[in-house]
Amino acid sequence: MKNSLSLAGLGSAVTRFLHRFHVILFVLVTIGSLAVATLFLNELISRPAVSSDNSAAGKFDDATIKRILLYRTAEEQASQQSIPLNRGKRNLFVEAQ
Repeated sequence: MKNSLSLAGLGSAVTRFLHRFHVILFVLVTIGSLAVATLFLNELISRPAVSSDNSAAGKFDDATIKRILLYRTAEEQASQQSIPLNRGKRNLFVEAQ
């Protein structure tokens, strides 16, 4: 009886195993990977949100509030429009009457 292991015999045994079960191994690896990815995503989604208590980020100083109050609304800008409109142009997308 020949009980010695050779590198060629071991390589052919692995090749025969992979040739015979390659579809099953592919399906197992694919389903296992998808299951692990689903578990990781589920854990990430179900984790409670961590809120930092950063009270300085929500405060404005007086100078910033004064600058915001200087901005004009759209209605004020339309009533004080300083850009002259060209009345000679026609809108090509409107049918002539």
